[in-house]
Amino acid sequence: MTLTLTLPPEVEEALAEEARRKGTTPEKVALDDLRQLYVRNSDVDLKPEPPLDPTLALWAQWEKDDPVTGPEDLALRQREGDELMAFLLMPS
Repeated sequence: MTLTLTLPPEVEEALAEEARRKGTTPEKVALDDLRQLYVRNSDVDLKPEPPLDPTLALWAQWEKDDPVTGPEDLALRQREGDELMAFLLMPS
């Protein structure tokens, strides 16, 4: 089943903070918590996932600190990413 929830900002922030603390994703934290609430005596494996790669965790923190606010912001970030890749791939 696919379920889409609109979270109030305070819940979203708390979920994101818990995910950072655990080194995982907000989706994984929410799913684990829902399993603990609603799945009884099952064979569901609730072992924690390994922590996020440090680079991915850093990117997640950057996104939290400076979220994309609309299509213009997304386009700007795409251009900046393209410029960075072009610079990194430039022959020396």
